[in-house]
Amino acid sequence: MPASHGDAPPGDAPTVSPASTMMSDNGLVTVRSALALQETTARLVANLARRAIPLVARVDHAAAARSTGLAMLPAEVFIFGNPLVGTQLMQASPTMAIDLPLKILITEDLLPNCWLTYGDPLWIGRRHAVPAQQWPVLQAIRDLLASIVREVAGPDASAK
Repeated sequence: MPASHGDAPPGDAPTVSPASTMMSDNGLVTVRSALALQETTARLVANLARRAIPLVARVDHAAAARSTGLAMLPAEVFIFGNPLVGTQLMQASPTMAIDLPLKILITEDLLPNCWLTYGDPLWIGRRHAVPAQQWPVLQAIRDLLASIVREVAGPDASAK
């Protein structure tokens, strides 16, 4: 692996977005939606469409579980992204392909609270030793994901 892949981002860390306050040590950002599951899901699909971000796939884990006779609380992964952005990250660090396209998981617990979870792009960038010159791209993706989740989850959303 070229030495540039081990470069740290400029400074201690790139600019911090509001989403960083919700991040756990595992790089996942989780926000409770102020809305019900169906409305949260519909708002995510509409938000991506409004932004012209291609929705590549939806993986409904609960439906898959039901198809085998198993019960599971709602859990659906939305896979989306822009190849113009993701490709440059994968060119800089090919292992980024395991984490791209972007994903947002929508789950529901027993209460029922609805949750949105995604991987923090800066954490993912560190995991894949993305070169420093690509960190502004990761920051822009981080800001985009935080904005999408904020808009989808509603004004009374809260961090987990």
